[in-house]
Amino acid sequence: MNENLLYPTQTSVVDYRQKSFTLSHGLPLIATKLCPPRTSEVVLRRERLLSRLDWVHQRSLALVCAGAGFGKTTLLSQWHRALISQGHCAAWLSLDEQDNALHDFRRYLLAALHPYCRGLFSQLEPISPGASLCTEDGFMRNLINSLSQRQTALYLVLDDFHLIRNPVILQDINELVNYAPACLHLLLGSRSLPALPLARMRAGNQMVIIDINDLRFNPSEILAYFTETTHQNLDQAEVQRLLNITEGWIIGIQIAALSSAAADGNALFQTLEGPAGTKQMAHYLQEVVLNPLPPEIQQFLLQTSILNRFTPELCNAVTLRNDGKQMLTFIEQHNLFISPLDEQGGWFRYHVLFAEAQYERLVNGPIKIAELHERASNWLAANGHWAEAIRHALAAGKLDNSAAYAAPSAQSLAEEGDLDTLVRWLQQLPLTEGAHEEHIDLQLNLAWALAHYFRLDEAQTLLNRLQSYFTRHQLSKHLRIKWQVISAISASFAEDIMASEALTRPLLSQIPCGDSWVDGLVCNVLSYNYLAQDRYQEAAEVQQHMPEPSTPQDHLFVSVYRAFILGLNHVRQADLRTGEIYYRQALTQAERLTGAGSCGSATLQALLAEIHYEQDNTLLLDSQVAPHLAKIDIIAPPDALLSAYRALVRRELLRDAGQAKVLLEHAQQVVIGRGWPRLQGMLLAEQIRVSVLHNQRCQAQELMCQLIELSEKNQQTFPLANYLYTSRITAQTQMLIDDGHAGKAARLLWSLAQRLEKRRCILEALRQRALCAVAWWRDGDRQRAGDVLLPVMKLAKSQNLKRSLLDAGDEIYPILHHIQGKVTIGDRSYIANLLGDAPRAEVDPIADWNPLPPLTERENQTLLLIAQGRSNKEIARTMAISVDTVKWHLKNLYGKLEVTSRTQAMSRVRMLSEVDCAE
Repeated sequence: MNENLLYPTQTSVVDYRQKSFTLSHGLPLIATKLCPPRTSEVVLRRERLLSRLDWVHQRSLALVCAGAGFGKTTLLSQWHRALISQGHCAAWLSLDEQDNALHDFRRYLLAALHPYCRGLFSQLEPISPGASLCTEDGFMRNLINSLSQRQTALYLVLDDFHLIRNPVILQDINELVNYAPACLHLLLGSRSLPALPLARMRAGNQMVIIDINDLRFNPSEILAYFTETTHQNLDQAEVQRLLNITEGWIIGIQIAALSSAAADGNALFQTLEGPAGTKQMAHYLQEVVLNPLPPEIQQFLLQTSILNRFTPELCNAVTLRNDGKQMLTFIEQHNLFISPLDEQGGWFRYHVLFAEAQYERLVNGPIKIAELHERASNWLAANGHWAEAIRHALAAGKLDNSAAYAAPSAQSLAEEGDLDTLVRWLQQLPLTEGAHEEHIDLQLNLAWALAHYFRLDEAQTLLNRLQSYFTRHQLSKHLRIKWQVISAISASFAEDIMASEALTRPLLSQIPCGDSWVDGLVCNVLSYNYLAQDRYQEAAEVQQHMPEPSTPQDHLFVSVYRAFILGLNHVRQADLRTGEIYYRQALTQAERLTGAGSCGSATLQALLAEIHYEQDNTLLLDSQVAPHLAKIDIIAPPDALLSAYRALVRRELLRDAGQAKVLLEHAQQVVIGRGWPRLQGMLLAEQIRVSVLHNQRCQAQELMCQLIELSEKNQQTFPLANYLYTSRITAQTQMLIDDGHAGKAARLLWSLAQRLEKRRCILEALRQRALCAVAWWRDGDRQRAGDVLLPVMKLAKSQNLKRSLLDAGDEIYPILHHIQGKVTIGDRSYIANLLGDAPRAEVDPIADWNPLPPLTERENQTLLLIAQGRSNKEIARTMAISVDTVKWHLKNLYGKLEVTSRTQAMSRVRMLSEVDCAE
């Protein structure tokens, strides 16, 4: 017997030698493979996952399985160190490619176990270099028998187990798992599922599995990691945005944290999403993920990175191979950043950052990308995926090819709501002139897209030109209806509601017209016209004629607009809960089918902004609305645009008045450019409110003159005049209250509230009641203030309204306190929650106001600049201090004034003293 082939008795692993052993002949074992790898960076402790691994104390096996960069080794290392610190016996073995040799693997396995089993290995037979590569030598059985003699638990971690492909070694581990003694607990770290009896063990509750979804960083872990590594406190919106970009991939988050620009939130995302971040990602992926892969897999990943989604057959068409199914099976099994998109596993997508990094390599390589796009376009067109076929045709520069399937492609793009592709393609596509129905249909789709882009002059010019064809030629009925309804859409977006209604009302009796998409357009535009006139019941009834889509993909954009109309119909009547359900259901569908950045998704996110703000949910405003603002500017219809900007402006008023003004001015530019006087009036009222809050009297008067002029100019235009009247009274009463004429303001607001209630504009009426209550309170009539507000408190509670009441002014707090004893017990808790947001001194209407606390010279100067509506950056420049110092002064100010925002600070000062805060 060759003694050197038995496990040695020496305690030092490095001293061990083997006379003849494959490529390792005469080489010592690598000691560092027998302990967890050293980490130089800050390591976030994964408490929620470590507690999951603790379950292995009662089980035989734990598997930590995910792709590269998800923290498998780090997690296992943390758990291993915790075991050692608790006095447990825990062995470790980091595997590499060399360990695929049976002798190497067994040798290292024994080395890892030896410190804990020195006296138990005497029964093991020698491992002969000349032995056949099979398990019949009894090695594993003897090892199991030896381990079974242990009385205490032994934990063995095998990291990077995906590198083991030797079938004999896999048989060894299978045998070890199947017949593991009670003392042994095996933990595997792997990028792919190992060939072990996992299903049986899971069914028997014998194993713990932690997969890629478990390993992704969650928001709290991202926040903690950034705090520890960069000392940067990300806000909730930044955390959510980072999570959306990285999908919780830890390496992506680490690259973001280690970026030189990580100290600045905006620069952080520019780095992560820009060329620098893509380059760093590509380097990591190439070195860690791709280099070990077979060349054909690398090539496959590279070529298919042009695809947003793919099937095996589409991959075959792009790569000119016929093994796409096998390739995707391999990629999925090895966790190579792929996700299934349907339950059947037919469609897949790559992780966004992985796809971007791959595409970056593709662009800089020798492969002709245009040819890949052309192949993709041809396959997608042949299989009826028209919208995607056009996108790839545009990328390939092969517009002539797309003409062959122009009609169904245009319709598909329109139904999906991909306006950008539709407009770019149709405006480049060479089309023949004449009364060809296909030509007219394509042009009508272009007019529809231009109208939804609010390029209304271009849309109307095109519609006028097409009208001559209908005058001179006998064209199909559905084309005539399509022309008429798209003309109505254009008129509606131009705020000519009555003209739009006149065009669409006769069409309701003509559906179904043979084109269900056109039927949907008719229902949507007519019901929107009724909604604009506050004819809510009729708006809902028209939607009952809407054709049901046969699949979720059918008429997706029509479904988005249907949800917009029905949701807004409920929101205006103060049924926010139902409205939110309509918005969210449609948003889920739109994001799943067209992505978070699509036109439909942006429209619905904009509509949800009003509800987010109403609920005081700044996290969702910051993470789901603000990042989409550029898209919202382009695509959101008037009501959605207003919802987004009013919510974001009011949110900023609680933080930075300067930024609120910037947002308002930008929104005004957008609506003036589109010729939307209804929104112009509403935004002017909002600007006047901001000016009054910050004592900018002259500016408020100038804006009021603009609003009066706009209102008088349109006083004969219905229903526009109603909206402008509401905006005018709202703004006028703000100025009256500020001038000390609160009683007059209250009477105007009460009249407006009654008028709105008569029109069933319940939510707006409630807001005007809150303003009216504040005006009566300012006028000293507490009884009337309570009487105005009390009747709507049950409704407010049922919808959990918050900002609609609190935005009326800080006087709302003593009013709520005043009426709290007059409501039911259930409503009192709701009022108590509202009062929880109040500055302490404003809750008790009877209490004497505390005198203005002493302020330092810097604090007085800061307060004066706040009153002028200056942003933090502007204050910093004026006072020649840093932004952080400004924030420090603000924190001290808020503490002394017992408030939590700029607006409350100025209101508190006005109530406590005669401090001059003029411009």
